Amino acid sequence: AGKQKVWDHFTKAQRKNLTTWKKQLQDVQTLTKENTMVEEDMDLEDDQEKEEPSKKKKKCNPDKLREESEEWACQAQTYRNEVESVKADMKSELEAKEQQIKILQQTLQGMQQQLLDAQKKSGNLPGFLMESHEKNLVLSLQVR
Repeated sequence: AGKQKVWDHFTKAQRKNLTTWKKQLQDVQTLTKENTMVEEDMDLEDDQEKEEPSKKKKKCNPDKLREESEEWACQAQTYRNEVESVKADMKSELEAKEQQIKILQQTLQGMQQQLLDAQKKSGNLPGFLMESHEKNLVLSLQVR
């Protein structure tokens, strides 16, 4: 009497749902067992069909296999060479682009400096640059 049965925790409707789910689960399990048995039968048939051609392969001529192997090796080498040439092309293109970026960065920095110089001469330097420019002038005068 000290322990309570699990069924006592659920309402009548919940118990009914549980029994329904249990029946559905059993149905699904039986269906999957039947399907696996059918698939196993099909797999056995497939395996038997696969074994027959493999017996034919064992009768192949070793010279023919050697030639085929050499052809595959040549084809693989051709692909490797093609990959290497593409890598070399991409590397040279990348280096050219990096050089172009450096040149453009330098040009941009030069143009920025020219703009700042022109703004200094005309007195239209932005406020935050004016303050730093004045500080630099004061520091350069103190150093002298």
